Amino acid sequence: MLISFSQHTGAGEGAEAGRALTDYMDAPGVVKSSPAAARLLVARDPVPEILLGRADLLRASIRSLAFVHRYSSAVMSFARDDIDIVAFNAGAPELRWQVDVALRLLFMVAFAGIPEHRRPPAYVTTHTHTGRLEVNLAVSRGLLMPRGALRSINPHPPRRGSAELWATLQDALNYRFNWADTGDPSRARQLILPDWELKHAAEAARAGRPPQPDIRHVFHERVQRMIGDTAIGSREALLEILAEKRTELGFSVVRTSRRAITVAPPGVGPEHHVRLEGPLYGATPGPAFFEPGARGIDRLRAEGVGKALDEAGVELRDLVWIHESYSVKALRDGDIPVLRGTFVELDGNGLLYTNGSIPYYGTYPGLYVPNPLWLCPHPQSESTIERIASEVFSLTKVNWNSTQMNHRLPIPIRAARKVGDVLKYLPPGQKVSSDYRKYT
Repeated sequence: MLISFSQHTGAGEGAEAGRALTDYMDAPGVVKSSPAAARLLVARDPVPEILLGRADLLRASIRSLAFVHRYSSAVMSFARDDIDIVAFNAGAPELRWQVDVALRLLFMVAFAGIPEHRRPPAYVTTHTHTGRLEVNLAVSRGLLMPRGALRSINPHPPRRGSAELWATLQDALNYRFNWADTGDPSRARQLILPDWELKHAAEAARAGRPPQPDIRHVFHERVQRMIGDTAIGSREALLEILAEKRTELGFSVVRTSRRAITVAPPGVGPEHHVRLEGPLYGATPGPAFFEPGARGIDRLRAEGVGKALDEAGVELRDLVWIHESYSVKALRDGDIPVLRGTFVELDGNGLLYTNGSIPYYGTYPGLYVPNPLWLCPHPQSESTIERIASEVFSLTKVNWNSTQMNHRLPIPIRAARKVGDVLKYLPPGQKVSSDYRKYT
């Protein structure tokens, strides 16, 4: 299950603010543009069901606000295996209860600390005509204060803490009800296409129309066949393979960007260039394209580190990739987050909470939900994952330039970033001091 918020907030909609929103949520049919620019009426069968609220009350609340941003809307998108839509539409109590719990928790997060009778109007509907469940919800952004003042409220402000909060709710619900994990690499699309193209393809399939041929799929399949089981540790390695095999592939790379590469057959103009975007084509390949046994450290870098250690005569070595964010989180009974130092082993890797509740303080000394570090040791590592986690945790407590006892990152990473933040401004040839005190 995926929780996503819309960018539409009612800004610039004028006197009809909210009308297009509620019509989209509950209309039995919707007009969509096809790739040929024709406008088609797509019937929703089954028709949307209203789970909560009234469209007219939501619109009235939205139009009464003098704010620029007058509403927020979101959707809970379920995988086909998450909720049986036939049983759900028939009123299956267990499935209805699961969705009800999810909605209750969602509103508790959106309006944390606000009594239910003070919350702004909400409207919730379902879409099941696509073969899977989508729960659409919209809320007014006007909050009536106890003394009668009207204040604006944003359930999802554009801050990292808000994104982490919603990701935590999403992960907790997926874990509790065994719904699909959106962070599972096996579920990632290997070729990323615009959402509108995917929706058009899905509508065509439901209508029984044959799919339109797409050269991007053809080129992507050629690339996959060419690389086979080869470990791709960097985009440079991929580009070397594509350059070497360009005759067999029938195209060559003409441009690269942070997220994609652009390819073209020989002798064609820019109008025939093809953009390939996906985990394989980005500046940093996704985890699915690292060597399977490398646990996140790509083969080329691991070999280079191992060779340097051999030349230096180092016998004991641990190669570890430290992720600063991960979709899996540990939850604790009660209202206080997990303890600092909590460690969970997961198939040879580990979740380590270097931030969290501290018994000495009797609480969690932080503003947002703590995120664990994700530790991925390389097969060359000599120590166990438990020993590695213990050493990483110890290294978060040796920053002698601070009295804070709950630093999140181990000091080698933290210190390197502090030094780098200063050195990047030095001109070429400038003498560099080795005194760490000058960088903190």
